[in-house]
Amino acid sequence: MNSKVSNPSFTNLPVCCKGSLQKIVLAIVFLFSVVLFSKAQHTDSKLFAEVFTGPSFPAGKFGNKKFSGNPTENNPSGLAKPGISVNVSIGYHFNASFGTILLAGGSFNKQDPDSYEDYLNQTNGNNSRAVVNTNSWKTLKIMGGGFFSTPFSISSKLVFQSTITAGLCKTTIPEYSWVIYDQNGMLQSGFKQFKTPLPWAFCYQAGIELQYWLNKKVHVLFDMNYFNSNPGMNYFYNPNFPLPGPVIPAKKKYNLASFNIMPGIGIKL
Repeated sequence: MNSKVSNPSFTNLPVCCKGSLQKIVLAIVFLFSVVLFSKAQHTDSKLFAEVFTGPSFPAGKFGNKKFSGNPTENNPSGLAKPGISVNVSIGYHFNASFGTILLAGGSFNKQDPDSYEDYLNQTNGNNSRAVVNTNSWKTLKIMGGGFFSTPFSISSKLVFQSTITAGLCKTTIPEYSWVIYDQNGMLQSGFKQFKTPLPWAFCYQAGIELQYWLNKKVHVLFDMNYFNSNPGMNYFYNPNFPLPGPVIPAKKKYNLASFNIMPGIGIKL
């Protein structure tokens, strides 16, 4: 049963990811918070910083919940569930309307275990039951770009801002495992796929933001943005498996598209 999914060609893939993405993002947020709540020295500064976080909703193939069971699929589904995204940014106003921005952040989206269970239960029939454990997609992004901002009126404290950024992101295909029980509750088989780090890939993000300035230093914000990237990986597989045969090189890509809704706070530096 497992030969279709657990093609041994995948043992050639890397099985560990250096460092902890979650610790990196938390460290960024902590360091940024120190700056954010420190006393600003110049209220007319053109430099500002923001931190914002909120739910992240997978889109496209990233959020597709259909597991095919085919290890050589070119564009596999991410099986990602809604999660959380955290962004920190530092921007600089060239003038009242235009500026540049540097953004770093991370997102966390757990894989849906039901997608694996549905496939396994259909493959093994009604006389067995699959139990699946999944982990999360963890994506780190570093981007730069520009923004346009304008108040709703000359004296308005409410400001509209649109932003577009591009850069690099890093993620890891999550680890997952399953066990199969027969109708009497006896263990039949099990499988574990280790996490697989993907190389750095191009990414971009476009968003709109509403800012309400509480005073000359501090503003609260509501940001909505779309993020996307398509990291790929090279691997080798045997098309004649489980029979001996030549090993063929191939490549697959993973889509990381998501919509993010993120309240936050900003301050002039």
